[in-house]
Amino acid sequence: MKFESDAVGLTYPSRDLIVRAATPAGATGRVYGFVYSGLDAGSFATPVFYGWLMDHGAPQAVFYVISGFALAAVLTVVQLFFVTNSLALKKS
Repeated sequence: MKFESDAVGLTYPSRDLIVRAATPAGATGRVYGFVYSGLDAGSFATPVFYGWLMDHGAPQAVFYVISGFALAAVLTVVQLFFVTNSLALKKS
């Protein structure tokens, strides 16, 4: 239980900073609402999807899907880094 609360405490601030960096001026509330609604929907849908994969005899596919989602998340953050840096260079 302690590990879980520590992990949450470490990931939430960085996630919030990434969302804030990608948010256009004046749209912070809408973007946060959209992001956290998506997190809730994903928290509901992914266990159902993983259970479906396991029921259909493909438990290894769960790991492939998780790897794909993790790779997509990393690429999103890297892309955000390059976009924000290129915008900063254009402003100066």
